[in-house]
Order: sequence, then structure tokens, then C-alpha cells
Amino acid sequence: MTIVWALIVTAGAIAFLTGARSADAAQVWSIYLVNLVFWSGLAVTGPAIAAMMQLTEARWSPSVRR
Repeated sequence: MTIVWALIVTAGAIAFLTGARSADAAQVWSIYLVNLVFWSGLAVTGPAIAAMMQLTEARWSPSVRR
């Protein structure tokens, strides 16, 4: 399974570098930035919601935290 993930990462890196060196490099970088903001937002939102539930002592929060 590790080899499969290594191949996927390698293919993604090659595709990104090929796109970054093409004539549409600005579009490739804009897609990269949109994805970065989206996934960073998801990563930050989960702990923030968990913290708000902890602070407000929500009774239904244990089912969401698990």
C-alpha cells in the first residue's frame, strides 16, 4: 500500500510541476491556492467547533467528538 501512495504522490508532483512550467502557470497556482485555503479552513474549523462545544458544555457534543 505504501508503494501505491508513493506512486500517487509522485504522479501528483509531476503533474503539478508540469502545469507550473506551462503557459497556464497562473491558473495552476490559483487552483493550488484555492485548495490550500479550503483544506486549511477545514483543518482549523474542526478544533474550533470542538472548543466551542466544550466551552458551552453542550450535552450532545460527545457524539460529535467521537
